[in-house]
Formats: sequence, C-alpha cells, structure tokens
Amino acid sequence: MRGWLFLFLTMALAALPACSRRADGRFGGDRQRPAPSAKDTEIFRVVCFFPPNMWKSFDSAGDRNPEGFAFVMYLISGKTGKGIYADGTFRVELYRYGEADRNGRRQRDLVFDTAAPMAQIARRSPTMLGEGYQPYVFWGDLQIYGDDIEVVVKYESPTGRTVSSETVHVKVPPRKA
Repeated sequence: MRGWLFLFLTMALAALPACSRRADGRFGGDRQRPAPSAKDTEIFRVVCFFPPNMWKSFDSAGDRNPEGFAFVMYLISGKTGKGIYADGTFRVELYRYGEADRNGRRQRDLVFDTAAPMAQIARRSPTMLGEGYQPYVFWGDLQIYGDDIEVVVKYESPTGRTVSSETVHVKVPPRKA
C-alpha cells in the first residue's frame, strides 16, 4: 500500500505547475521559467520513480545480492509539462549516511557517481506522463549492503545546465548469504 501511495504522491508532485519551483531548484519566488538558449533543451524538472523491486543483481554468478538498481525517469519539458527525450548527459550520485554526531546530524558522503550520454539510456514507451527512460545503475563491488543511501539523479543539457531530481532516501537490502 505504501508503494502505491509513494507512486501517487510522486506523480502528483510531477503534475504541479512549473511555477512552484524556481530554476535554481527552490520553491516559490520567480514564477517564470528562464527561456532556454538556442542550443539548450527545455528540460526544467527530473522526475524519478523507484519501484519496490528496484534492486538488481547484475553479476554472472547469479547471486541474489544487488549490484545496482533500476528506475523510471522523466525529463519534464517546460513547454508541454510532460516527459520528453533529450540530448545531454545522465548522472547519478549515491550518498551514504555516516554515524550521527553528538547533535544528531548524520554525515553524508558521496560513495558512487556515474554518467552516460542520454542516447545510451533505455527509453520507455510513452505513457500519460510523456516519453521516459528506464535507466539502471550498476555500482559493481561497492559494499553498501544494509546502508541508508540517498540517490540524486541529474540531467545535464548540451550547454552544461544541470537539473536535479528530488533526493530519494532508500535502504539497500542486506547482503544475502
């Protein structure tokens, strides 16, 4: 039930009017989106859905330990308010939480990042949300089993403008024997 609630809330967030988020990623303030330059894309939001079965084993041994995950991503157009295919670069950053300090704050450390051209990311069939992608992230032998991590997905336009997704907090499944 929680998975459906998360999916509904994420879809509702994606449907919010673009004026609710400024170009710098913060809410409120500037109600107009900056016009893209002649060679830039019109992407103003990255929306990601992480399904309950997101964890994937990519190794040839066929064990059940995840070495990555898959998800669904939409690059939302400022013109149509729906997902579109775009040129540019896809980036993913994974942060691990450390131990809490005496003030209760947990340190966040970058443990993995990857990038690829958008042309190499698998495309999904269009849906009511528009055209989308189905990327996967393979982190190899990174030992983050059972860790709390944050995932940040970024789209970088051909001109270098970066649009980030909302930060998603997930717990990597524990290592299986």
